Amino acid sequence: MKWTAAADAEKYGIAVYQAGKWRVKVQVNGNVTSYTSPKVETGTYKMVVCAKVNGEWDTGSINKRAFNVTIE
Repeated sequence: MKWTAAADAEKYGIAVYQAGKWRVKVQVNGNVTSYTSPKVETGTYKMVVCAKVNGEWDTGSINKRAFNVTIE
């Protein structure tokens, strides 16, 4: 997946909504704007990418920012 860089991002966290809660699957450095998971099972996943800026994770409106990914 690819995303647009956030100003002053220190890190990005990629999270998946599973079993009723958000679970961070991976964190990457702030200069990285893409990620390929080495292993994903077939299915549809609700996901979000959050930036860490000034030491704080931007999780505001997380459900509105979420998107679905389907792996076939």
